[in-house]
Amino acid sequence: EVGARVRLEMAHGAAFGPYALSVALADGTPIDLTDAVLRGSLWRPGQPFDTVADLVVGVDADPTLGAFTIGLTSLQVAELAALDQCKKDPLTLEWGLYLEPADGTAARRVFYGPALVYLGARP
Repeated sequence: EVGARVRLEMAHGAAFGPYALSVALADGTPIDLTDAVLRGSLWRPGQPFDTVADLVVGVDADPTLGAFTIGLTSLQVAELAALDQCKKDPLTLEWGLYLEPADGTAARRVFYGPALVYLGARP
């Protein structure tokens, strides 16, 4: 569903994903991603214009199905953990994924929510 809140959890030292997601209209019709741009990023809470990492996004081989993947490399996750000056576990960030349709209409947020980076063992 467009605009859905999704919680991401990742472990320090490991890659995050790739994870398969899809976007659809309220009636279940897939949103055609042909020539569209998907951009995703993570930021510190309350600082959405201060990106700390860009998600790796890949659109499915058939973009008309609205399917795509998101992820972060293990290096990106390690760099996120280095942001945690207080060594608070988990490090809490926020994330969002935006769709810029090929027809030039305004970009819209398709997913968002908290992103937790566990530095040690997960509870």
